[in-house]
Parts: sequence; structure tokens; C-alpha cells
Amino acid sequence: MDFIYVIDDTGFNTNQKQSELLKSQESCFCSVIIEKQDEEQLKKILNILGKNLKTRYNQTEFHFTDIYNRKGNFKNIEIDETLDIIETFTELFNSFDLKVVVSTINKDSYSNNQQAIIEIIKHIAPNMQMPQTTDAANLMLTIFKSKMYMEQRYGKDSKVKDVYCDEGLRKDGRSLELNLSTGKTNVNFNSSNDNNLLQLADFAAWMLTRNKHILDKASSKEKVKEWDIKIAELAGKIDYVNIEKKPVKLGKQNIYYDQEIKNIKEK
Repeated sequence: MDFIYVIDDTGFNTNQKQSELLKSQESCFCSVIIEKQDEEQLKKILNILGKNLKTRYNQTEFHFTDIYNRKGNFKNIEIDETLDIIETFTELFNSFDLKVVVSTINKDSYSNNQQAIIEIIKHIAPNMQMPQTTDAANLMLTIFKSKMYMEQRYGKDSKVKDVYCDEGLRKDGRSLELNLSTGKTNVNFNSSNDNNLLQLADFAAWMLTRNKHILDKASSKEKVKEWDIKIAELAGKIDYVNIEKKPVKLGKQNIYYDQEIKNIKEK
């Protein structure tokens, strides 16, 4: 089987409030694993969704933070429509059985066996025309972790044909060649406008970040909005394959971090 990865960062950073569930990160990426045969169909669906967004809000990209916060062109969006958008993307993940690999680097990473890997990747980064930064190292880690998961789940014959990353680390349209055990793979840096599949990675990253904040509130016994509970419920349907299980109560309900953020279960 052939696959592609689409990767984006979550926006976690060391200036954010510490979380018992997801510690503040120096770097955190989400990689969405897609079967190559589904690539064109997903692009067509995302194109249709994008045209509808353009008609309604004069936007060609789903800026989930702005949609949630009702900012910019989304200042008049209704809560129900926001939830409809989130639910639509969640259904895409379910319908195409999309898996999400999360890779983080924080202070704990430097006290375990990841440190050697991080330093090696930083060392080879210049040869790959990548900056010697934590984000660059974590991007490589994300690709390697995605490959390890892919081979474990789908077999050693599985191959990654292309990797698409948000343009944050390099300019839009740039690419590099990465030698993996399954052969050479192109790592492409694009904007969501140029490759709408990156909207899937953006969504997975945003959902993870949003749920960090939701669960932080629940942990500190702050009141959680009803629509945030609904978002957390939808997040439970996305397969984050390597998230540690951690139960947190939301009112009368339980939320779980599992190999995914699992479904809310009634008390």
C-alpha cells in the first residue's frame, strides 16, 4: 500500500500554561496518514468545501482558530455552523479512516532516549537544507514516527510516496528529497491554498490544541462551555494513534486521552 503524509504544527509553545495532560511544547506536529488512492477524492471534497466557504465568508481556507473565535471574516458565524464545519471534517477523518501521529519535543524529550535522535537530526539538517532548529528536528521525527506506525499497522511493504508540510519551515513550493528505508521520498512545503490536503493536518492540529485547553479547564474545575464539550466529543472520533490515555471529568461526563482522544462516556 502507498501512503502520503500531511503535516502541520499545533501551535503549542513554551509560553503557554503548563498542562497535566499535554505539557507545554517546544515543538508539536500532527501527521495525517492518507492512502495514496484516496488523495484525489479528498482533494475534490475539500475543493467543494472551500468553494462553499468562499461563497459564504469570502475565505478560501478554513482558519479554524478564527472560525472558533469568530474573528475576521468569520465574526458573524453562528455556533451551530462552527460545529457543523468541525463535524464535517471529523466525518472526513472517519470516512477515509485517517490516522494521526503526534510528535512532541519538550523538556522531557531531552532527558530520555529521544535526545540522541534529536541531536543527530539537528546535525544532518543542514545537509538536507533544513534549519538547525527544534521544529526542523521534530519534523523529521514526525516523518520517522509516521513511517514506523505505517509499517507496524499496514506492513513492511507499505511505502510513503510524498510528504506535504505547511510552509512554516521553508517557503511555499520548496521541496527536499529524504532517503527512507522504503526508498526516496519527496518532502514538499506548501500553503493550504496550493495543497488543500494540508487543511486536514491543520484541522487535526487545531483539534488537539483546542482539546488541550478544554481539558486544562476541566482539570482546574473551570466551567466548560457546552459547545466545547461537543468539540471534545467530536475529537473522540479522530484517531490520534499515539496519545497517552488520561481520563478527565467534564461535568457528568468523562473524556479520555487514549491511543486517540476517546469518546465521551456517560457517568
